[in-house]
Amino acid sequence: MVHFKVRPGQYVFPGMVIAETSVPLNLKSFLAFSDDRKTAHDAEFAVRQLNEIAVRSMESGLKDPYTVITCMDRMGAALCLLKNRILKSGVHLDRQGKARVYIPTTDFAGLTNSMFHQIRQFGSKSPAVMIRLLDVLGTVMEILQEPEHQEHLLRHARLVRKQGKEAASNPADQQDLEERFQRVLGHCKQPEKPEQQRH
Repeated sequence: MVHFKVRPGQYVFPGMVIAETSVPLNLKSFLAFSDDRKTAHDAEFAVRQLNEIAVRSMESGLKDPYTVITCMDRMGAALCLLKNRILKSGVHLDRQGKARVYIPTTDFAGLTNSMFHQIRQFGSKSPAVMIRLLDVLGTVMEILQEPEHQEHLLRHARLVRKQGKEAASNPADQQDLEERFQRVLGHCKQPEKPEQQRH
């Protein structure tokens, strides 16, 4: 059994343990290292590149919400492509069906965290960004009906609603945020729990 500690594309520090094996093995011939990350091997790296563009567009000297919104639209469209698809588990079996290799992989929670956390954190003072982020989450939730997907999307929608309303001083902006959040709930297949029951 080979259990990798890092996934393809992840940064490796000198001396870091990257795999554990059930018997002594020389894995060097099976591994490749590079100074450059490649999106073909690391989906979250592609997301981080879009995030970098979005975050830099929100810096004080730029204030370019159009670029931020474009990045969010691209990320939302990428999530929609996951409809009826199953992300790889990272567990590889031998011919007898026994697990032999485990490689950490990107899951839906990791993708959505990479996509939306930084934009929400840096864009919380821009009602236009937060409103559009709720629009994107609502559209994706309408398309992705799987309960696990909707759970993660709804978690991000709650964070956006809370942080956006706290930062918005204009009652009209707060109302727009609440209306967008209610639209998100309208696409949710699971009933919304009362606020005091959520953790």
